Amino acid sequence: MELEKRIKDELASVYKVPEDRCEDYNLIYNEKILPLIQEKFLAHLVLVTEDLIFQKIKERDSIIAPFRIFIRKNNPKNGKATMRSWRCGAIIYYNPQNDYHDLRVFIAHELGHLLCKHGVIGGGDTQNNANLFAYFAIAGKNTFYKKKAPTLVYPGDDLEIISSIQAACPITKADQS
Repeated sequence: MELEKRIKDELASVYKVPEDRCEDYNLIYNEKILPLIQEKFLAHLVLVTEDLIFQKIKERDSIIAPFRIFIRKNNPKNGKATMRSWRCGAIIYYNPQNDYHDLRVFIAHELGHLLCKHGVIGGGDTQNNANLFAYFAIAGKNTFYKKKAPTLVYPGDDLEIISSIQAACPITKADQS
């Protein structure tokens, strides 16, 4: 996304930086950070799943190492997604050629397997239970984005955001040396 001239001018003026630095930050965000954010399918759900499994393992084994879930591009044999699990973590492999929405379903399904396997949710580690969990995960996220997310958007336009940041974290002459 191209940085508007008025925003670039305001950023350069308020933060006392050259305009080309504003362009550099915009480029870094859009070309490096944003694609990685978009690639982190269901990131909040993955983090919560890690925490829930870790709590369950801690209750049983008094383990102190956190449970970690990694999601990696690969080409699983089933062409969709697959998961490998160990005592301290799991890796969900997914085929990046799949439709974006299908990828979310496949990953939510694999998270359901993990939650069932570790006894966080009952019913046994079956395809039916993994699919049931995937439904609630995807539907819940849809509800969140449709109903709750609009209330979380930062109020004001870009210039008001700049002013809010400057008011909260003012730059003094000492900060600039």
